[in-house]
Amino acid sequence: MEPPLSGDKDSPNFRDQLQQGKEPKRRATSKIFQCTPGEFSAFVQHLTGPTSSGDKSSAPNIVITRSSERERTSTTEMVLKWLDDPTISIIGIYGMEGVGKTTLATHIQDQLRNHAKYFVSWVTVSQNFAIHNLQDDIARTVNLDLWDEDDKEKWKEKLKRALEEKNIVLMLDNVWTYIPLQDVGIPNGCKLVFMTRNVGVCHRMNCQGEILMNRLSNEEGWELFMENIGPAMVLPPLIEQIAMAIVKECSGSPLAIVTMAANMKGVGDFGEWRYALERIKQKKVLQNGITISEEYRVLRYCYEKFKDPNVQQCLLYCAFYPEEFKIDREMLIENFVDAGLIDGKNREEELNNGHAVLDKLENAFLLEGGTCKYGKRYVKMSSIIKGFILNLPSIRWPSNLQEENSRGKQQSARADAYSR
Repeated sequence: MEPPLSGDKDSPNFRDQLQQGKEPKRRATSKIFQCTPGEFSAFVQHLTGPTSSGDKSSAPNIVITRSSERERTSTTEMVLKWLDDPTISIIGIYGMEGVGKTTLATHIQDQLRNHAKYFVSWVTVSQNFAIHNLQDDIARTVNLDLWDEDDKEKWKEKLKRALEEKNIVLMLDNVWTYIPLQDVGIPNGCKLVFMTRNVGVCHRMNCQGEILMNRLSNEEGWELFMENIGPAMVLPPLIEQIAMAIVKECSGSPLAIVTMAANMKGVGDFGEWRYALERIKQKKVLQNGITISEEYRVLRYCYEKFKDPNVQQCLLYCAFYPEEFKIDREMLIENFVDAGLIDGKNREEELNNGHAVLDKLENAFLLEGGTCKYGKRYVKMSSIIKGFILNLPSIRWPSNLQEENSRGKQQSARADAYSR
């Protein structure tokens, strides 16, 4: 069996690309690949070295895929087989930001919930997580109250017993660093699927299954763009050329492509399309010498596209909440009113104006909306968009939000029961 990647595996550039989640040069016919530990062991060990267990004879099952609908379905089926395999308990999904890791995991979650034998628990891990906070977050998903135990040192055993009672698949999103599973209270053999940008985390966690998410090809990117812009919109030839150039600038990032499609939907003015292309082509360099990514350039354009400063400020306000935190819509609108971002002649008009603003942000893919188990509507912000808002120097914070921005960068509010 031939390895799935072409090129010289001894090249430092080749190793760096794979370990950073970038796509090394591959044969066009190889879009998804699986190998057994024995078939690919030498190749993986040469790139990554031995696992922390010191066993040099084993290597994880590996799948290389993309976020197209067809490959997402195939990869999900593979993960379901892995979860049924008693020798596989830890699966890592890794790749650069915006390539579709969370989208794939959500698809896996949906399929798992169709299987009565699995209980699925989803937790978003903060970048600077604390063990006790993670224990509490996991406990909430299984309706376990850890706070009735004063001794936090006993939380581990209490959580472990609760997880052992369920045939659980624990899904951890946005993992930045190694998590000591035993210290948290995650029992041996517990089925764990986590998402990370760093392949090194997969290695330290001793994954038995690894999924590398690569960027889309130009053809797949164009197909995704047209799918999201809608079949009712027919692009004239000149605009179609610009649209293709916009997709190319997105460099295969599903996040960037879908966001641009949402913001260009219904736009028929040639000048506006051309301006959008020129704006996302501007590669701003930060003070540390790093060039901002395609995703950030797209988000910058979408943010600037809102001419109404109140809409912009409402988006900034949402960044004060923890990433992926489910924010009650009506409570959020009341906060907008208190901060002077939304006004109206009466409460009904204030609510209507607030919902209109949140609808605009959802339609632009800058916020994600949904309905919680209690039937109340919420919005939440992804880690990528939150990071863009808090750190991109080009954003100027309004004076009435500067103090809250300072607190938002230094504190991470604890999620309450509503967000679960």
